[in-house]
Amino acid sequence: MFGIIKLGRSLNDEKVFDMPPQTVDRYITTQTDTPYAIWRFNNKCETMPTGMRLRLEVLASAVVHWSADGWSTAHDTHMQDSGLGLHLADLPTHSLLSGTEIVFAFF
Repeated sequence: MFGIIKLGRSLNDEKVFDMPPQTVDRYITTQTDTPYAIWRFNNKCETMPTGMRLRLEVLASAVVHWSADGWSTAHDTHMQDSGLGLHLADLPTHSLLSGTEIVFAFF
């Protein structure tokens, strides 16, 4: 019922009735972008823009074994517990050249 009232008010005002001004400022006025491309098991990004960091988000603690040069060299990054049921690892991919392939495995 409350949703119908909010919709009616929004239609009458010709703007969203209960949108917090901080949200409007961040995402509409200043158009803040994230520096991360997010990869999850249920949302596996296959490409990402150059200059972004690859953030891996999983449900369990792990070590990410990864490479950006076809396994000529490899790196291990420990997942960090977010305290919200997710474990995160930010791979330093922001300086990689366009077309670089990143491969990784979880242990």
